[in-house]
Amino acid sequence: MSKHTPELWETADINFNGYTPVFIGPYLKSGKTGGRLISLCTGSKENALANANLITTAVNSCFKLNPNNPIAAAEALVDMYEALKSAVVWLTETPEGKAVPQINGEPGLWLSKANAAISKVKGA
Repeated sequence: MSKHTPELWETADINFNGYTPVFIGPYLKSGKTGGRLISLCTGSKENALANANLITTAVNSCFKLNPNNPIAAAEALVDMYEALKSAVVWLTETPEGKAVPQINGEPGLWLSKANAAISKVKGA
């Protein structure tokens, strides 16, 4: 695995030679030393900020899942999401389509967390 720039990445709206690109990299706003430019997004201000925030959020989320190999985390996200959806169905319905009874809050509490995560992915 190649050596990645450390997390947490940030976006910074900085004037650069009369342009206002959005920079992406670690330590841009935090004042820590060692910051460096990873990428810059151009275009309309709104579009550049949206793209930079998308990249930064994705990278930081992958670092949180697997700090040693964020690329592996990124490659596994869709599989994990599909597995979670399948697990929710398996824990809530019998093969005949009947509801699974909840006993002492379990797996109800876990299901609530899983459903909240699925809703978050859907933007709900």
